[in-house]
Amino acid sequence: MAPAARPLTTVASSELALGGLRISTERISTETSGDRSTAVRRDAVNKVWVYNDVNSEHPLREFVWGSGFASIGIWQATARDGVGERIGAAAVAILGAWMLLRLLRRRTELTCFGNKGGQMTFAMNRKLQRAELRALRARMRDELGWPVQD
Repeated sequence: MAPAARPLTTVASSELALGGLRISTERISTETSGDRSTAVRRDAVNKVWVYNDVNSEHPLREFVWGSGFASIGIWQATARDGVGERIGAAAVAILGAWMLLRLLRRRTELTCFGNKGGQMTFAMNRKLQRAELRALRARMRDELGWPVQD
């Protein structure tokens, strides 16, 4: 009589794909790339922040340039006499207004802080609402085991 075969079981990690990121119990990585520089392992992280931030790499710089373009464009549009000059100044003012309005757009980011002082930020390609943000934090903390801070 042959011994009874034991069923083969594999431990499948829970996984969440959201906003261009793949979040599992072992790692957070971008969906588009398998490159190691775009992922962080769970064992290297001691704190995670999940939050909505400005959709810009340099918000202060964009604020200064946008304010400058808008104010100079408005000033030149009122100071110039020719129609062509006013149209050009209005275009500069519109460019400045567009730069300032872009700063109002938000995106969701995950920042992972490492055990040795390192830090890595992942930007999602969408913005989560407050309820979705709370649900993501709770799911990452409870189901996936990440040390998420509120």
